[in-house]
Amino acid sequence: MVRVHVFFDIKRMRVMFWMPILVMVLCLLYFMYLTSHQTLDIILALPTFEFLIVPFSSWWILYLFYDYYEENALEVLLSYPITEYEHGFFRISFFTALYTIATLSLIGYIAAFSEAKFTLLLLQYVPQYVFFASLSFLCMALFRNIGVALTVIAFYTATEFLTAGQLLPWFHVFYHNQSLLDVHQIASKSVLSLALGLLFIKLGGYFLKRI
Repeated sequence: MVRVHVFFDIKRMRVMFWMPILVMVLCLLYFMYLTSHQTLDIILALPTFEFLIVPFSSWWILYLFYDYYEENALEVLLSYPITEYEHGFFRISFFTALYTIATLSLIGYIAAFSEAKFTLLLLQYVPQYVFFASLSFLCMALFRNIGVALTVIAFYTATEFLTAGQLLPWFHVFYHNQSLLDVHQIASKSVLSLALGLLFIKLGGYFLKRI
């Protein structure tokens, strides 16, 4: 049985837990504003979702491991009879799944008021959630500072947005699409995003246990 107290994790985040929810509500209101004659302007909606909602999937993970370093709780937490799997993979998976559920209303709205297919939107965005969630875990394990980890996430997102993923020689998780994609345009990058996510979680667990 996995001994991770997720409700305790949520309680520890305090008000920071609700920040992504607030962003989702504001984004939904913006999508409603972009909807005219029962049709959503996806030219604006899709980039908004990709460059705002997707990177925010890192938020809960950052604050999930905040206490480990900022409040000097790492030695105490690692002394608990919890495996590396439970410290890393399970907790990240749970909160990424929770984030996915929380964004279903936004994805459903896009699908309802455009020609987008709900399943294809999930195929595009969920692997991006995994990428950002695992990257934030790795950053916290490496840098032990939430300010630095947030800066890495913000810098990556900003440079990808400003350069359209054309300048820097690293993996470009964003699609930069302003129109709908088909499964062939999504699949390969989604698989790579998931693979990198698993790698980041493994590396994060390695560094976490050796601090």
